[in-house]
Amino acid sequence: FNGAINLKLPLYDWEQVYMNSQAVEGKTITVQIPSGDESTRWESMVPKFEQLDLLALDNSQFVEEWVFSVSHQWHIELNGIPAIWPSHFDGDDIWQFRYLPREGEQLTLKAERPTAIKGSQLAFNKLDLNVTVGQQQESIRLSANYKSTRGGPGQIHVGKGEHLQATLDGRSSPLQIQNGVIDYPIAPGEHSVDLNWKRLSEIQFKTVLAPINVNADVTNLSVTWNWGAKRWVVWTSGPVIGPAIIYWGEFLAFLVIALVLWKTNLLPISPVHWLLLGLGLSLLSWWLLVVTTIWLMALDYQSKQGQHQSRNTFNAIQALLVMTTVGVLLSLIGTVPFSLYSQPDMGIMGNYSNGSQLRWYLDATTGAVPDITVYSLPMWVYKLLMLVWALWLASRLVSWSKWSWQSLTANGFWRAEPKKSIKPKVEEHQE
Repeated sequence: FNGAINLKLPLYDWEQVYMNSQAVEGKTITVQIPSGDESTRWESMVPKFEQLDLLALDNSQFVEEWVFSVSHQWHIELNGIPAIWPSHFDGDDIWQFRYLPREGEQLTLKAERPTAIKGSQLAFNKLDLNVTVGQQQESIRLSANYKSTRGGPGQIHVGKGEHLQATLDGRSSPLQIQNGVIDYPIAPGEHSVDLNWKRLSEIQFKTVLAPINVNADVTNLSVTWNWGAKRWVVWTSGPVIGPAIIYWGEFLAFLVIALVLWKTNLLPISPVHWLLLGLGLSLLSWWLLVVTTIWLMALDYQSKQGQHQSRNTFNAIQALLVMTTVGVLLSLIGTVPFSLYSQPDMGIMGNYSNGSQLRWYLDATTGAVPDITVYSLPMWVYKLLMLVWALWLASRLVSWSKWSWQSLTANGFWRAEPKKSIKPKVEEHQE
């Protein structure tokens, strides 16, 4: 627009102008907007209050807009007219209360500072504990972020440990482990701690996580326990959000099915042999056990009912059984070397866990890392069991191969189309 604007605006009784380029006379301020400018501003102080009343003026020369940005240290109540959506937001996620009052509308604002509650001066908002299992020792790494309202000495109890390497806020620090305690300096504000140390520990069937206590409230606690490929993890216990071993539930269902098959006599082989077959395949592939069982039952059915089938039906089933027999026998033969080189499939899952890496998560704790226990066996135990099972399976495959051929040929291997007989035509001759 062209031309300057001169406007006199009333001030509130409680308003104290302290920074402006305008003329103030009593409770009136003269606003001057030079030609070419679009706005002007001044700043005022508001004394501490419990209740503040705002009244929109009756004036057609200007439109009022009220915007309140309230920090997190205050709680306010606004009553009178409805708010509208803010035109923009301040930083630090501070919400803005925006109003466009009409003439004569009133807004009441009540503000109070929430009463402070007693709390700790130190809190960890993230803690990651990573443990790697070795032959005679464990490698432990603790990475954490903390907030503190004041500085001072801090302690982290780690039990037995040695060869500590410490980093505070990304800088190396000469900390030591003395009598199972790491003394470190706490600085006010937000900071990070990274500790690496070794712990002598002999892995046994029952292994308990090293006791660690940061002596402060902790949120977002994650524990990662790396076991590698030299231990066979069979069971774990710890926080709810952690690894689950699905194998034992599947194994229980397998025993129930074995009992049903034994009572109903549906299996053409000994129930003991089928149970031994399932014990080995349960750690390799449940699907191969299912397919093998269906194959055995199908062969037995065909040997008993094949004589009642039509030629086309019999031949179609025979062709399908031959292909299935070849596939099943080759798969079972392949499991013999595979079982000796593979890792046991215990169905470990949950929180991104697997057979070699176990992960737990806890949303909050008072400082001590939760009790976590892992039950494991040396991998050579699994290899030895699979060697015995593989030798047994090799002997049974010879017997099952003979039985499968006998079942396929019990009613003939293939039924050819019957040949049509042609009768010679006899001609009669009259004399």
